[in-house]
Amino acid sequence: MNDIEWQRPDLRPHIKRISAAAGWRWRQRFSPRGALRRRVAGQVVLITGASSGIGAGLSHRLARAGATVLLVARSIEKLQDTVDDIQADGGRAHAYRCDLADLDSCDRLCEQVL
Repeated sequence: MNDIEWQRPDLRPHIKRISAAAGWRWRQRFSPRGALRRRVAGQVVLITGASSGIGAGLSHRLARAGATVLLVARSIEKLQDTVDDIQADGGRAHAYRCDLADLDSCDRLCEQVL
């Protein structure tokens, strides 16, 4: 029994592969993109002021994460451009015209959305 020399297996390639897979899972679970996708995928999100600036940027990001975005602003022309961009990227978006300073306009928006 002493004639047989026992060799220790080289575990380095396996450890590298396992640590790489664990790192990938960690990044997917705790990365901001993964967290956003888990929160909004399949949800409907209404964004006011979505024709430009922060609202437009947010609508693109939420649509890429899998949400259906309802875009609201006073200018329907600018909203339609944003909707076209989102749909060209494969997202779902709908435009609604509303002046949030006008309560009658807000009531019409609620009726349309619901």
